[in-house]
Amino acid sequence: MRIISILLVSIFTVVISFSGCKKKDETPKNQMTYNEVEYDLSHGVSENNGIWDGNEGYNFNLILLSSGFTVYEVDGKIDSLSGIGHGILFELYSNNSDKLDDGVYTFEDGPDGKPGTFSYADAVFNWDAQTLEGTEVEATTGNLSVVKAGDEYELSMNLTMKGGKTLTGFYKGILKYYISDQKSVKKENIWSN
Repeated sequence: MRIISILLVSIFTVVISFSGCKKKDETPKNQMTYNEVEYDLSHGVSENNGIWDGNEGYNFNLILLSSGFTVYEVDGKIDSLSGIGHGILFELYSNNSDKLDDGVYTFEDGPDGKPGTFSYADAVFNWDAQTLEGTEVEATTGNLSVVKAGDEYELSMNLTMKGGKTLTGFYKGILKYYISDQKSVKKENIWSN
């Protein structure tokens, strides 16, 4: 009887020990952090602008948005944005003509459009797409990591914005893909409609 009691206590102890050892979800949240405030990101788009004269890489706009924004399209192209929310836009360059290459893209302010670089990044917070009011801040340095697995992208960013504050962020999900015939990029495509 004593052996059975010791055995039951031992089994109970082992069960209790392992039940407290659940593996934690180590995937970060889809969000960006700026000025110590977290802003959720719910969806993203990749807009292919093709290759331009003087650029070495294919130009893409990568846009990550909160749930407060809705992207409208006409004939399969981005037309406008509505709502109030948060977001970030990157103008980056890829070797690939139809998708973003995996790798780390670094900020390079210049006209060359080298693959593996981005020449512009702009974030908005509490931005009203109709009145164009809210907070807008542009990056001065930083990097963006891009990894594609199946249909999903995993994006990690670490940027220094004008004024010296840091913006970090993570997004994992599907990016809606658009092909643009426009030859203008940056915030004029999305923030200011």
